[in-house]
Amino acid sequence: MKIHHKFMLFFVGMIAVMGAVTWFIQDNSRQTTEQYDDILQRFLVLNEISQSSSELRDTFDDYMLVTEPETFQQFLLQKNELLANQHQFLQTISVHDDSIIHKNYYYMLSYLVHEMEQAVSTKEEQMESAHFLHREEVRRSSEWIGATTLELVNRELEDYHELHAGVLERQQFQQTLAVNSAIAVFGLSLFVTFFMSKRILKPVRRLITQSEALSQGDFTVEDVPVTNDEVGVLSRTFNQMKRDVHQLIEEMRERSRLERELKNQELQQLETTRLLREMELRSLQNQMNPHFLFNTLNSVSRMAYMEGAPKTSSLVVSISKMLRYQLRPLEEPVSLEEEMMHLTRYVQIQETRFQDRIRVDLDVDSENMNIPVPLLTLQPLVENAFIHGLESVEEGGVITVKIRDEADGSVSAEVRDNGRGIPKERVDELTHPDNVKPAGRSRGHLTGIGLVNVQKRLQLFYGRSGLVEIDSSVGRGTSVHIRFPAESREGGFIREA
Repeated sequence: MKIHHKFMLFFVGMIAVMGAVTWFIQDNSRQTTEQYDDILQRFLVLNEISQSSSELRDTFDDYMLVTEPETFQQFLLQKNELLANQHQFLQTISVHDDSIIHKNYYYMLSYLVHEMEQAVSTKEEQMESAHFLHREEVRRSSEWIGATTLELVNRELEDYHELHAGVLERQQFQQTLAVNSAIAVFGLSLFVTFFMSKRILKPVRRLITQSEALSQGDFTVEDVPVTNDEVGVLSRTFNQMKRDVHQLIEEMRERSRLERELKNQELQQLETTRLLREMELRSLQNQMNPHFLFNTLNSVSRMAYMEGAPKTSSLVVSISKMLRYQLRPLEEPVSLEEEMMHLTRYVQIQETRFQDRIRVDLDVDSENMNIPVPLLTLQPLVENAFIHGLESVEEGGVITVKIRDEADGSVSAEVRDNGRGIPKERVDELTHPDNVKPAGRSRGHLTGIGLVNVQKRLQLFYGRSGLVEIDSSVGRGTSVHIRFPAESREGGFIREA
C-alpha cells in the first residue's frame, strides 16, 4: 500500500471514530437541551396563563363594580392576552401530553372568557338574573383554572425530576466514553506519528503555509517544490491552481476597468446629445428677429383696438406674450405661476379657435406657485390634448388642468381630457422615454415640444426619473400627472433641500 493510502486510511478511520463519538455526545446533548427547553416553555406558558387569568379576573371584578371605559379597554387587552397564551398552550402543552385534563384546561380558558363576555353583556342589558349566573360561572371557572394550573405545574416538576436523573446518568456515561476515546486516539496518533517521514511532512507544511498566504490574497509566493511521490501530485495541482486563480483575478480587474470606461463614454455621449439638442433649439430661436416680430404684433394690436376690435387686440397681445415667453432659454427655470400664465394665454387662443367645441377648466389650489419648474412644461401637455385627443371632436370636448399641493411639500399637476385616448402599447413607450424612437416622438404644433421631450427635461432638471405618470386607454381619454418635487436650485443644478 502506498504511503498516501496509509496516511489517508489512518486519518479517515480516526476522524470517523471521533466523529461518531462527537455526534453521539452532541446528539444526546441536543436531546437533553430540547427536553429542558420544552419543560421550561411549558412552565412559562402555565405561568403566563396563571398571571393573565388572575389579572383578567381582577379587571373583570373592577369593571363589574365601576363601569368605566378605561377599565373596559383594559379588560379587552387582558382578554386578548389570555387568548394568545391559550393559543401558545395549544402549541406546547397539548403536543406534549394530549390528555383529558389538558383538553379540559384548554377549553375552560375559552369558557372563562365567554362567561366574562356574557356577564358584561347581561350587565349592560340589565338582565340581573342571567348576569349573576354568569358571574358565578366566572368565579367557578377561575378557581378551577387556578387549581388545575397548580396540578399541571406539579406534573411538570415530576417530569423534570425524572429527566434530571436520566441526564445525570447519560452525562456520566458520556464522560467515560469521551475520556476512553481520547486516550485511544492519542495513543494511536503517537504510534503513527512516530513512523511518519520528514519527506512527507515537509511538503505538507509548505502547502499549508502557501495556502494561508493565498487566503490573504498574496499570489506572489513561490511555487511549492514538486517531489516524485504522491505529495508531488498535490503540489503540482496546487501551483497550477494558484496561477489560474491569479490570472482570473487579473482578467476580472481588467474587465471591470473596461466596463467603467465604457460607462463613462456612454454618459459623455448622452451629455453631448443633450447639449446638441439645446444648441439646436438656440439656433432655431436665433433665426427669428424677436424685436421686429414683437413690434409688428404691437402695431397690429393697437390698430385692432383703434378699429373697435378689442377681442382681436387682446388675442394679438396674448400671442405676443406667448412668443416672448417661448423665446426664453430652455435651461432657465421659471416659476409655476409664470407657467400657468403662459398656459392661460394659450388656452385663450385655442378657445378662440375651437369656440364651444372644447372647454378648458383651470383648477389651481396651491400655495407654492413660486416653485421653480422647467420652461414649457404644462403648455405642451395641453397642446397635445388639443391636437391628438380633441382636434377631431365636434362638441363636448373638455380639458381639465389641476394644480394641488401634496403632503410631502411637492406640487402635483394633472392634465386630463376626454378625447380618443392612447393605445396601451403607445402608453408603455411614452412611460419609458429612453426607448422611444425619434420618429415616433409626438411634437406640438406651436412649441415643437412633445410629451417625451417634457419627460426628459424634467429628468434633467430634477436629476431623477418617474415624475410623469400616464393613464390612458382608447376611447376613455388621457390623464398626464406630473409631480414637481420640493427642491431648490443651487448653481444651476437641482439638489434636495
